[in-house]
Amino acid sequence: MNLRNILATLLFLFATSFVWSRATTDLAQAIVADTTPQWPLLEMPAFRYTIASPGEWEILPIQEDPDNAEVRVTYDEATGISYLFVARRWPLWGERPSLKEGLERAIEPLLASRSLITEWVDIAPLPEGGSALGAKLAEGGDMYGELRSFIIGPYTYFLGVFQEEGVLTDPSYLHYFDSFRYTPPVAVRWEQIKQQAGAFSVVFPDNYQRSVTQTPFAEEPADNPYEISSLRAIDEENKIDAVVRYDLLPIGYQATDPHARLEAVLTTIEDNLPEATTATDQDWQGYPALRREYDMEHSTIWLQMIQRGNRTYILFIQFAPDQLAQARAFFNSFTLLPFTYGNSLPETQTSPDGVLTLSLPSGTLFSRDTLIEDSYPDWEKLRYLGRDTLSGLDFNVNINRFSPYWSG
Repeated sequence: MNLRNILATLLFLFATSFVWSRATTDLAQAIVADTTPQWPLLEMPAFRYTIASPGEWEILPIQEDPDNAEVRVTYDEATGISYLFVARRWPLWGERPSLKEGLERAIEPLLASRSLITEWVDIAPLPEGGSALGAKLAEGGDMYGELRSFIIGPYTYFLGVFQEEGVLTDPSYLHYFDSFRYTPPVAVRWEQIKQQAGAFSVVFPDNYQRSVTQTPFAEEPADNPYEISSLRAIDEENKIDAVVRYDLLPIGYQATDPHARLEAVLTTIEDNLPEATTATDQDWQGYPALRREYDMEHSTIWLQMIQRGNRTYILFIQFAPDQLAQARAFFNSFTLLPFTYGNSLPETQTSPDGVLTLSLPSGTLFSRDTLIEDSYPDWEKLRYLGRDTLSGLDFNVNINRFSPYWSG
């Protein structure tokens, strides 16, 4: 069994709902000072860890929940040792099986080949706390290796070293294990934030991350996409996961039926949720809106959706039962702000080819889409699309440039 097969089999771990918990005691480790490699450190704040990099990491694709897991592999040519690192962020709610049970499920497929056997190893937990457990792939097969796993907070980490021939005689791999550190979260403060581009304010954790994704829409050109902007924050101490998101239709599109638009977006979200226990459709600050509540096994989910012109706002919060007051504060604090412009005074905007000049607010973006009719090879349709990036106002100008040989 080669290393690729080993790694592919170990990724079975991510297709399960297992998280590992406690183990204690020590594993004696010794690294001779003059043989300690000087590897650079990799810091990953998103998954709260730091670890030495024996080589350039290759990130393997994950189909199961890629936003909450990562798998890295690398190879040290000098020693012939391959390294595996896995980080997994699990939901903040619910019971979790033991470390050993998780490792057994991951390693079980390897044992079927009878070319490898495992030996459990008790190891010390991280200095920051949590639990730990290790395993050895003993001599006798075509692969030798050691595995270590740690759980702390909502995170599980899985470290592996493998050598295809012989045993792990080079001590450098121990430095890889010893270099691993967990970064404790800082205390989260809930505070009022304003997003000028999104035209809203909300009470939100101060550790939020902002992301923007753009996807093609219908037959629109690539520079006129469907855009999703999201703020996401995780309050680990209070077991709260909160999201504020707004979807912006491409330039020139409006939600002619706001309620139908909300229902369409809701359908895509509810694919991963149980049936709603509460469903209400009522305006929010004068705009069409709907609200849904879902009872999970160990938590509650609230969802609020609001349609404002060409924008769909989505509020999401998942929280433990004892955080009901904070969930209410989050929802009740959300306020839609008046739209603003890039500049209070209009300025002259000229299209890229100099054909068109308009007086529009600063910050307006232009794009050009030239369509040539097959039946009229000299007949062009020019379209100039503009959007004030702070107000969401769209400007759409269409020009038909007729063939010089056409009259009408």
